[in-house]
Amino acid sequence: KTQQLKRARESVIWELEQRHLQEKYHLFKQQVKEQLSLQRQQLCKRHGKDKERASRFHQTLLEEQRAQCAQECARLLRTQRTQLKAQLTQLKLALKGQGLSGQEVRQRLSQVQCEEESAQKEQRQA
Repeated sequence: KTQQLKRARESVIWELEQRHLQEKYHLFKQQVKEQLSLQRQQLCKRHGKDKERASRFHQTLLEEQRAQCAQECARLLRTQRTQLKAQLTQLKLALKGQGLSGQEVRQRLSQVQCEEESAQKEQRQA
C-alpha cells in the first residue's frame, strides 16, 4: 500500500512537471513568434524609410540635373546670340566696304539673320 501511494505521488509529480514543461515550451514558442514578428515589422519599417530616403535623394539629383541643363541651355543661347551679333557686325562692315546701299545692306543682314536663327532652332530641336 505504501508502494502504491509512492507511485501515485510520483505519477502526480511527473504529470505536474510535464504540464509545467509544456507551458514553458508554449510560452517560449509564443515569445519567439512575437519577437520574430516585431523584428520583421521593424525591418519593413526601416526598409520603407531607406527606400523613401533613396527616392528623395534621387529626386534631388534629377532636379539638380534639370537645373544644370536649363542653365547650360540658357548659356548656349546667350553665346549663340553674341556670336550672331558679332557675325552680323562683321558682315555689315564687309557689305559697306563693297559699296552697297543702306537698303541692300539691311536686306542682306536680315536674310542672314533669318537663316542663322532657323539653323539655330533646328540645332536646338535635334
